[in-house]
This record gives sequence, C-alpha cells and structure tokens, in this order.
Amino acid sequence: SMPYIREAIGLIRAELPHDIPLIGFGGAPFTLASYAIEGQGSKNYVHVKQLMYGDSVAWHVLMEKITDAAIDYLNEQIDAGVQAVQISTAGWAHWGPVNLSDLFNRIVNDCLMALVVKCRSSILAPAIQPCRARWRAVAATS
Repeated sequence: SMPYIREAIGLIRAELPHDIPLIGFGGAPFTLASYAIEGQGSKNYVHVKQLMYGDSVAWHVLMEKITDAAIDYLNEQIDAGVQAVQISTAGWAHWGPVNLSDLFNRIVNDCLMALVVKCRSSILAPAIQPCRARWRAVAATS
C-alpha cells in the first residue's frame, strides 16, 4: 500500500477538469535495475552487463523483484485515478535496435511484457524503441 501516492493523485485529480486526463509514470524493470546497479545513468552499463552475463540467476531474481514492485507501483497509480501510464525505458538505445543478446531479450523484454500485461490500465504509453513491433502485438492483444 502506498497511501502517499493515492493522496497525491487524489489531490491532483480533484483539481483537474474532468476532461483532462492524468497520466501516471513509472520506470521499466530494466531501467530501474540499471539505475540501482550503476547508481546513475550510464552509456555503457558496465556493472549491469557484469551482473547480467556473469550471474544470470541473480540478474533474473533481481528483475523479477523489480518487475513485481513496478507492477504494484503502476497499479497503485491506476487505482488512485490516473487514466493512463507511461513506462520509461531510458537507456535502451545504447544496446542497439537489433543486436540485443538472447539474455537481454529473454529476461528484459519478458519482464517488460509482464509489466504491461499485469498493469490494470486500458491505456499504456510505453516509450519503447528496440522492440516496437513486439509491443504493437501486445497492445493489440491487451
């Protein structure tokens, strides 16, 4: 439970005209993990890659925990009254649009897919570049 989120959204929603949507915001699991591991934004993700490729079990556990927390956070915003959510995927451009590793695709994209599927919003605004075609398919089936 995140009462401060509900309170803030309730206050904003009460002041907004009903015809203006309130958009929630959260980080994609990979984005959140990257900031937690690197301690700041990164252009090369040295520490992320060390964990991802050096200890895939630990990476998978971390991604599951962060994914669950991100789902809870976005759903809390939705339950409190936002009409849409935007998911930040900051930093993915540095991995390249096509040459993503199987591990990256399997774990990172699967965690983002779980976030999108388990998010209770009927309107998602993901800013996703590397896997745009895959997300069109998700949006069509949601």
